[in-house]
Amino acid sequence: MVKQMCVRMICIILLLASFPALTYANDVKTVKVSFPIGKPYYMVGDTRYQMDAEAYISTVSKSTMVPVRYLMDALNTAWNNGGSITSEWDGGTNSITIHLNAFTTVQFTGGDSHMIVNGVSVQMANADGQPAVAEISGGAGHERMYIPLRALGAAAGVPIDWDAKTRTAMFSLYQ
Repeated sequence: MVKQMCVRMICIILLLASFPALTYANDVKTVKVSFPIGKPYYMVGDTRYQMDAEAYISTVSKSTMVPVRYLMDALNTAWNNGGSITSEWDGGTNSITIHLNAFTTVQFTGGDSHMIVNGVSVQMANADGQPAVAEISGGAGHERMYIPLRALGAAAGVPIDWDAKTRTAMFSLYQ
């Protein structure tokens, strides 16, 4: 009798403990961020944001390349965090360091197939596993850094999806 009562109490406690988790799971929201190839805009949810650049497919690495400035804007907008993702450009080394949060820093250098994630060199790769390279475009004083979207996704633990029909690279983030 006592054993049955203990088993019932444990079942009731486990049942009650599961309700907050179920409620929380229903409250989690995601927002989709997308960069269509060859278009001067990106999307965060249903909102379109103009760019003075376009995402493209690298002829060298076959990677989806996105301009860092607009990727940072998209991440800050998607996470509603008021710009807490920051970056630092080093013109002497043609590298950009992105601080995703207090725990993750990623550095890309133009022309390099490695990124530095929290001080560790990591080979960048495209969807086929082939090396990918950060690229710089533009002339003197107008340089723009493009990075392989999949590489930053890998560093941040965010899977990147590809829609071949619309030629769009996309990912979803929790808000």
